[in-house]
Amino acid sequence: MYNTMRQNDIQISMTEFVNFINSSGMAKMTIVANAKMKHEEIEGNPYDYWKDFKDEVKRLLKIQGNKDDLIELVERVRDDVRDNYREMIKGFLKFWKPTRMLWLNPVKRVAHFSGIKMRINPEVGIRWQGKSYMIKLYLKANDSLDKRHADIILALMESELREKVNSDVQFAILDVRRGKLFTHINDDPRLFILLKSEGREFAEMWREL
Repeated sequence: MYNTMRQNDIQISMTEFVNFINSSGMAKMTIVANAKMKHEEIEGNPYDYWKDFKDEVKRLLKIQGNKDDLIELVERVRDDVRDNYREMIKGFLKFWKPTRMLWLNPVKRVAHFSGIKMRINPEVGIRWQGKSYMIKLYLKANDSLDKRHADIILALMESELREKVNSDVQFAILDVRRGKLFTHINDDPRLFILLKSEGREFAEMWREL
């Protein structure tokens, strides 16, 4: 549905798009400006502030590690990121049940819509309480994700990734700082109108800046 590719599609990350949808006003323009600067200066391979956190979470989920190992990550990262990492670890520990969650390999896909090209890539896959999840991690130190914006991202994941997984898999997005999981339960087709509108707005801002 969203895979009509155009040569001049703007390549962005799913994380950038999630942050854009969950913002308003000048904050949206700041996100686009930062995304454009990173992608132009580093040729599509921007610095990932949360890479160490995501890598450690995935490693520990795969081996059913313990919470102390994640807490110790704070001592291994740079001084200027420690406070934010500490908050994210605290939030993730509210969600993580080490001995009860089994790792699943997450699926991914490249989507094209509204003039943008984006890799749909939930970072985490788990089997928990008899259910399977593909989870996108929402990592913002000062902002919380709300259900309205989560629904738009979950509609995108459902549309693009459903054919790659079994029917029992649920798509979800985790507000890591709060340890709050949002799952896809809203099938309102109007969400796709909102999704395309957000994509067009991102692309238009990118071209104007």
